[in-house]
Amino acid sequence: MKQLDIRFDFIQGLLIFAAIFAFIGLGLISVFVMNGDGLYLYVGTLFSMTWLFIIPAMYHRWRQLRLYRRGSMIVTKYERVIDAKNAISDQGGRSGPYYVKTSWHDHRTNTIYTFKSEILLKNPERYLQGIAGIDVYIDPKNFNRNYMDLQFLPAHFNVRKLQ
Repeated sequence: MKQLDIRFDFIQGLLIFAAIFAFIGLGLISVFVMNGDGLYLYVGTLFSMTWLFIIPAMYHRWRQLRLYRRGSMIVTKYERVIDAKNAISDQGGRSGPYYVKTSWHDHRTNTIYTFKSEILLKNPERYLQGIAGIDVYIDPKNFNRNYMDLQFLPAHFNVRKLQ
């Protein structure tokens, strides 16, 4: 029997779940407008507040996609994988989350820029050891707006694929 390979993007699922609550909240607010019961307004407002999470997440995703499509690509040098939890405190036990740190030397201005990836839940270090370079898409006017392309990592890293 063939097993289905179903990957679930946790963030995308969370956004869909929050969007459902937000639309239910808008419906409850419209019921309040019709019959005036304050409970509908209270619950509807609470449910609708999930938009406060949806809009920033959608904007972040849109900005990444825009950089990926229209930004300038540079090839950066892999430096290391940083354990974000141990970078904050030296607590023993479970480690992670992780992010990848790279650097790029701008020969025109003789400046070294460093970039870091989005948070990864698993350590990608063994997949990055022999790599020649990692693509980073930047806004040429502001290098702080960047997207590190880690789509080449295996599927179990759940790196979002941009189209």
